[in-house]
Amino acid sequence: MTKAEIEAFLAVAQYGSISAAAEQAYVTQPALSRRIQNLERELDYALLDRRKGVRGSSLTARGQAFLAVARRWMAVYRDAAALQGRCDRPMFRMAAIGSASRLLLPAIFRGMTEGDVPHCVNHHLCHSVEGYSLIENGSADVVLTDNVKSSAFSVGSVLSTPVYAVPFVVVGGEGWRDVRSVKPAELDPAREISLPWNTAFDIWHARWFDPGARAFAYIDDASAVKFALRDDLFAVMPRTEGLRLARENEGIRVLDLEDGPPDEVIHCLTSAAGNERPAVKLFFEIVRAACEASPGVRCLL
Repeated sequence: MTKAEIEAFLAVAQYGSISAAAEQAYVTQPALSRRIQNLERELDYALLDRRKGVRGSSLTARGQAFLAVARRWMAVYRDAAALQGRCDRPMFRMAAIGSASRLLLPAIFRGMTEGDVPHCVNHHLCHSVEGYSLIENGSADVVLTDNVKSSAFSVGSVLSTPVYAVPFVVVGGEGWRDVRSVKPAELDPAREISLPWNTAFDIWHARWFDPGARAFAYIDDASAVKFALRDDLFAVMPRTEGLRLARENEGIRVLDLEDGPPDEVIHCLTSAAGNERPAVKLFFEIVRAACEASPGVRCLL
């Protein structure tokens, strides 16, 4: 399998269709389709569901399973490519969920690449469920995630260190201009832009909102909420995400949420021996300083 084939598959998985993926990759649809087909021939199973009536380019069950493999393949490729001409800069491999990336990446990139021992930072945007496997298979040195398998600090060969906590808030459009705080009972689920967060959030959401009620829209990327929020629509998200959207968009309001879900707690996953590495210790120092300087963040380090 080639880099172009893996990139084609990941693009289709990200953008939901071959046409959208081809547009983003600046290639023709037939060319991108051939790359996917070549990859399927090499693997000897279908990655995309091409049955009649299936909209877009849905992944098959094996395609969904292969998604994590493809991401690891690309991470290994980037590591290998980085060796050429950059052996004097040690590689630091990290992965993080979207909210942690948006909050901490500027400080991490600056601190890890400009310190006494400049590192080449390899960052991978991951889903919560990927964290443990990325550490266990050696694909990442650290992972920032809100998905923790146990309340204990160690699960198998993976150590979990609480990094920071952020309360949830309500983010709304212009219809919320004169509102400062809101209670869950005052929120209409039919006006919600629904976002996935973590298990504790899901339990809270099910307690206050009828599980059978349909939200106004479902979005899995907090950055995209700014395109949907208007009037009296709202979304529930960590305060850091809400403040970021409000800074970028004049019409977005951030409201305190009474009786909200438990704070989003971000953990750093490392290998059992990883915390003793100088690069990991430097990483924690950078993250601690960034958390302490961030409004609405409770540092746990």
